[in-house]
Amino acid sequence: MQKLVAVFFILVCSTSVLYGQKKKTSKFINEATRYYAIGSINDAISALDDAIAYEPTYAKSYFLRATFKFENEDLFGGVMDCNSALKYDPKYAEAKGLLGRLYVDRGDYQKGIEEFTEAIQIDSTYVDAWLLRAAIYEEHLIDEEAAILDYKMALSYDSERIFALYKIASLYADLMMYEETVKYCTMYIEVDQSNANSFSLRGTAQFSLENFNEGILDCEKAIELSPNSSYAYVQKAIALTILERYEESNGLLESKMDQFSDDYRLFYQLGYTNQLQGNFEKAILYYTRGDLANEMDKSCMYARGVCKDSLGDQVGACEDILSLVSGNINEVNVYIAANCSDYEGINEVLGNVHFDRANQLIENSDYERALQEADSALIYFQDPSYLYAKGYICMALEQYDTAITCFNKSVLANDGITTSIIYAVKGESLLLLGQFEAAKDNLENAVLMDSQDYYSLFQLGVTDHELGNYQASSKSFLKVANLVGSDAGTSYYIALNYIELDDKDNACKYLKKAEAFERETEEIKKLILENCSE
Repeated sequence: MQKLVAVFFILVCSTSVLYGQKKKTSKFINEATRYYAIGSINDAISALDDAIAYEPTYAKSYFLRATFKFENEDLFGGVMDCNSALKYDPKYAEAKGLLGRLYVDRGDYQKGIEEFTEAIQIDSTYVDAWLLRAAIYEEHLIDEEAAILDYKMALSYDSERIFALYKIASLYADLMMYEETVKYCTMYIEVDQSNANSFSLRGTAQFSLENFNEGILDCEKAIELSPNSSYAYVQKAIALTILERYEESNGLLESKMDQFSDDYRLFYQLGYTNQLQGNFEKAILYYTRGDLANEMDKSCMYARGVCKDSLGDQVGACEDILSLVSGNINEVNVYIAANCSDYEGINEVLGNVHFDRANQLIENSDYERALQEADSALIYFQDPSYLYAKGYICMALEQYDTAITCFNKSVLANDGITTSIIYAVKGESLLLLGQFEAAKDNLENAVLMDSQDYYSLFQLGVTDHELGNYQASSKSFLKVANLVGSDAGTSYYIALNYIELDDKDNACKYLKKAEAFERETEEIKKLILENCSE
């Protein structure tokens, strides 16, 4: 009986201590919350320091401190605290979500995706994780279909997040799936009829579906809701022009010229409508105003040149068109194209002009400006070789996600480019992103198309090594050695594979080969000491 009383007394005391500890921790957390509410973030963090010092295994304290550090732009500290929270509570979905946001703010979008994915695996109803992952797919990885799926999942758990409906509609518009765009805009509008953008977006989609009257009604509603935005006016005018209601189109935009004097799109549309009517002189005046409104967009100047050519003013037409490529050796070709009214030819020449400039800048390692020229080339002429070049430049700038998008488009548009090269550089980009399975698929395609491509074989060897396919990795490196001879790199990787396979004799053999090529490498010397017995 006395033993039972003693055990009961110990249990009561332990429970009492734990309760007291939680009560003290809660006091610190409440204090931190109050400080945060009045904007004293440093004091809030200090209160959580006390909470953690008092109870160092309580995950929520670390999570809250990570949240406040995130507010203070202390990204490294936030990551450390999130990891501590997850150490004491591995199923803490919100900590995973915050960790994802921290990685995204540091520019590591792939790691952010991984953290949001794990948060969703812990708690599939965690709506913010779905939305945040969707935003990365939409804004950074340019994967519209993945973003749409995530926004839809978020809505399935919280139907009140109606902005996701608008996001889905916008993404479907980017994919040119206009019926779906109309559907989701309508769903959004049924809940919120105060957003002018939703009517503008639906109107634009209706125009693409050739539902012009419905689209015009949507634009009119957008104008009613947001009369100080020019977009819906211009969209309505475009529809009226397509319907050959030229006077209405002109009248609408002419009444808004003073209000939107800096919107080149308005003047471009006025110019275009008058051009269709054969009013070339009037069109030239509007295109000139459009060019003055935005000198960065050369569409007005180009269209003005076309109108001058239609009036028989070849000199004026060439001045406008040549000004787009002033100082380039291809000006003669542009002049011929302009005088022959060969506008498709002009586009091709202009594209080649910018492409030549991009190549010159690549040779000088000026990749930022080379990228601008490659983008300009793509505006004028959609040639898959330009897409490949842009992807190559993006690789040099370490913009691997964009590079992969360009290579994918280049493969789809391919009309004679050596596709093995595209697979090779795409594989390298995926390898650098750590997407080893996808990298392997592309590099194997490159090697399949060109068995003498020793560079792709080398990259395939590295990829297989990262995937733990050590035998396959060594096989690729041996093929490289047969094609171009052994060097430090091939020997070094073969040695690493043998180390993983616990074959020290062969590892030692190839380490010494690597050392013979590159004697000063400390890493090789270290591995020789570890793996080669005297």
